[in-house]
Amino acid sequence: AVHYHRNSHIVQLEEAAGTDGLIKIELAQEVNEGEWETQYVEADIIISCCGYRPNDSMWSEVQVHQCFATAGPMKLAAALMASSGGGGDCLAQVSHGPETLLNPEPGMFILGMKSYGRGSSFLLRIGHQQVADTMDLIQQQG
Repeated sequence: AVHYHRNSHIVQLEEAAGTDGLIKIELAQEVNEGEWETQYVEADIIISCCGYRPNDSMWSEVQVHQCFATAGPMKLAAALMASSGGGGDCLAQVSHGPETLLNPEPGMFILGMKSYGRGSSFLLRIGHQQVADTMDLIQQQG
């Protein structure tokens, strides 16, 4: 059976005692605004349907131009949106070059999954290319 636990978050996970691989899950579920109820369930599979928004507190006090649509750095977000047209095969994507990793804040580079903001099309090979592109930029500046 499939069970959906709306407005819940996982407090703790542990292997359920005396079971064959079941997971004991402690959930906190909002029952009224600001009022939470604890619930325990056991499952063999957990599917987390959460919205994703990167933690941008690391660069909130410096000059990073963020895209309002994706919460990613503006130059890369614009390049991603222009190349995909809002869809397409994410596996076919290519790196958009070192210039898209530059921010108004000197020496500030946002790489990897955080560079895609809310976007879900990030690929590890693109992250590796971003690191190589950043090293090239640093070498050129030095």
